[in-house]
Amino acid sequence: MSGRSRRHTERTLMIRNYFKIAWRNLAKRKVFTAINVLGLAIGITCAGLILLWVEDEMSFDNVFPKQDTVYYVPTNQTFENEIYTFYSTPGPLAEDLKDEIPEIIKSATTWSGEILLTQGDTRINRWGRFVQPDFVDIFSLRFVEGNAQKALIAPDAIVLTQKTAHALFGKEVRALDQMVQINNKHTFTVTGVVEDLPRNVTFGFGWLLPLKSFGFGEEDMSWTKEYGNNFADTFVELAPEADFAQVDAKVRAMIPSKMKKSDNTSNTYAFLHAIKNWHLRSDFKDGKIVGGQIKSVRLMALIAFIILLIACINFMNLSTAQSEKRGKEVGVRKVLGSNKKRLVGQFLIEALIIAGLASVLSVFAIMIALPFFNSLIEKELDFNFFEPLHLFSLLGITLLCGLLAGWYPSLYLSSFRPVQILKGVRRNQGGAALMRKGLVITQFTISVVFIISTIIVYQQIRHSKVRDLGYDKENLINMPVTGDMIKNFIPIKQALIASGQVEDVALINTLVLSSGDNGSGLTWQGGANTKDVLVRFRYISPGFFETVGLKVLEGHGFNENMAADSTNTIITQSFAKLMGKGSAVGKTINRHGSIYHVIGVVDDYRYGNMYSNEHPGPVMFFNHPDWARQLYIKARPDVSMAEIIPSVKKIMEKYNPAFPFEYRFEDDLFNNRFKGEELLGDLSRVFSVLAICIACLGLFGLAAFMAEQRKKEVGVRKVLGATALGIVQMLSTDYLKLVVVALAMAFPIAYWIMSNWLEKFAYRIDVGWTVFAMAGTIAIGIALCTVSFQAIRAANVNPVKSLRTE
Repeated sequence: MSGRSRRHTERTLMIRNYFKIAWRNLAKRKVFTAINVLGLAIGITCAGLILLWVEDEMSFDNVFPKQDTVYYVPTNQTFENEIYTFYSTPGPLAEDLKDEIPEIIKSATTWSGEILLTQGDTRINRWGRFVQPDFVDIFSLRFVEGNAQKALIAPDAIVLTQKTAHALFGKEVRALDQMVQINNKHTFTVTGVVEDLPRNVTFGFGWLLPLKSFGFGEEDMSWTKEYGNNFADTFVELAPEADFAQVDAKVRAMIPSKMKKSDNTSNTYAFLHAIKNWHLRSDFKDGKIVGGQIKSVRLMALIAFIILLIACINFMNLSTAQSEKRGKEVGVRKVLGSNKKRLVGQFLIEALIIAGLASVLSVFAIMIALPFFNSLIEKELDFNFFEPLHLFSLLGITLLCGLLAGWYPSLYLSSFRPVQILKGVRRNQGGAALMRKGLVITQFTISVVFIISTIIVYQQIRHSKVRDLGYDKENLINMPVTGDMIKNFIPIKQALIASGQVEDVALINTLVLSSGDNGSGLTWQGGANTKDVLVRFRYISPGFFETVGLKVLEGHGFNENMAADSTNTIITQSFAKLMGKGSAVGKTINRHGSIYHVIGVVDDYRYGNMYSNEHPGPVMFFNHPDWARQLYIKARPDVSMAEIIPSVKKIMEKYNPAFPFEYRFEDDLFNNRFKGEELLGDLSRVFSVLAICIACLGLFGLAAFMAEQRKKEVGVRKVLGATALGIVQMLSTDYLKLVVVALAMAFPIAYWIMSNWLEKFAYRIDVGWTVFAMAGTIAIGIALCTVSFQAIRAANVNPVKSLRTE
């Protein structure tokens, strides 16, 4: 055998021997091993779930191969010296960009919406897009049926995703060349079926229709070809060699070059937004990216590391606490020839074995917890152990935990001097004890920060939810307008009110909470420099204010005769203030040449950003229900929704039979506005509990070992007359002091973190002392319960047994 082979064999045998010894040592200390495995397993499970969420967020839009050349085109517009970013562009912009900028090789104008698809007895509502042909190439859509180059040429063509095709025709039937009816009126031919896109794409769809069929020929669509109307999503593809900065500059100059100065759009421009930023960096302020979902991703990744750190601290604490028990083992092994390097390796292998056992346990825990986690975050995450990314991530976490948890104990234990240990001379553990105290303080500091954060997030969300909205969202049912609902609105309204369960019914062009349609360039009596003011437009039916509870402050509402109100408008109080002194009723507003007379003023109401502290912007209402897209039903408060919904469904099926009955509650739509913050609050609450559990698990084990170490002292005290209560107080006080120190550290840290978080909300709470008092009480109570159990157990031991010697 060669020298190299011999050394390799010796090294292999040594490592195998290390593992045998480590496994034997861990088997002897079952309680120690169990506590550490359980603590690390909880930490790895939490980290694993978080990292699955992070993976999903980071992989948004990765299904599209042209990551470096595909861009979305938003617009920046300036109103009252403030830049607003809108995800919409004029209809003709896409073609002009492609025609006039050589570096843009493909472009597509798209518009998204929901339609009813019918095939035989099957009816489904699906969200999709009207698109130009380049859309298919820009996103490299893969066709499983049909020809990608010809699929969207004919005006009556429709392309379906596999999921939509299966819902309409079943999985066994070929969808190509089949006929589909749209909105119960128009017949289209399936010219292609594309592979389903994953859930984590920003601009998804269930069908594609040619943009030329937008409107289905039922109305004048000339407005879609004007630069003054922003309604479309625009996508472009750059040539691979294109210089981004140069192309972006050309894109920014396009809209101003197409507009007249009189159109008040000199401060409007488009720009390029990279596909990699669509989901993660989609928040804008003053026309520039200021963040987005990437902030949550970074926060969650940090939380995953912190929870792992808390779990690793348990191992370090318990290992050093056992130093006296393992001292003789270290002394004997050093006498027999083991050097410090080998001992460090031995203890690190023990740590890695514990981390490995915890990882195996966490795999099963993740599988069990994942459905509940998916329900919490409203996603459909998958965990595949054998997927390379998941497998190597788990191995990496195992290695990280093993090394992070084992480095200090291994160095500490291997530094023992054999002569002193074997002579029975107790090692001075001042440094190790101080280290343990510091680690316990670190654990509880982090846990208390979690508790405070959870409370403040909850308070902030509640603070925004209970504010006065200006309208009544309770008992309000919302339905998207479909089919014959506008045509049959009068009989629908009459039937609903006649049921005795409904107070009123009304139509509007947008959700009440939505910012909706807007514009500028208006002038009015009593106003100065008005063309730069952003005004919201609402097209409603008479009775809308009564339906949603908006208070009329001056004048009166609209007439049932729409023609009588063709030149009338009702405005909000904030608009009335812009019209100068005196009543706004009777004054006129010029909207691009059309003169409207103010016949009423309603109270301001909250829409758009629910966290804004600014006064709601001006709104104009028009008596124009024909443009409605939403129907609102005000239910009587003394009738339960369980009774009302079947009645509403029956009436809708009578007057709009071709379309499925769909409804939402306004308070649910309102609550959805806080989804991101509520998710953060829910996750904070879950991870706060788990962080405390891990910390208490370590504290429980540490208290048990300290009680064992001090059992003779306890026995002596009991012989000398100490009471059980006094002993419990003595054993508990040391740990409670550490928790108090942790509170002193956690309070300023939490205050700084949450104050920074609250800065992003204009309408926010003030952080009061009660939050810290509550968190402190919780932390002390939990720590006291954890430590007292071991303290009471130690105090009740018979002193004869404690003082008995071999």
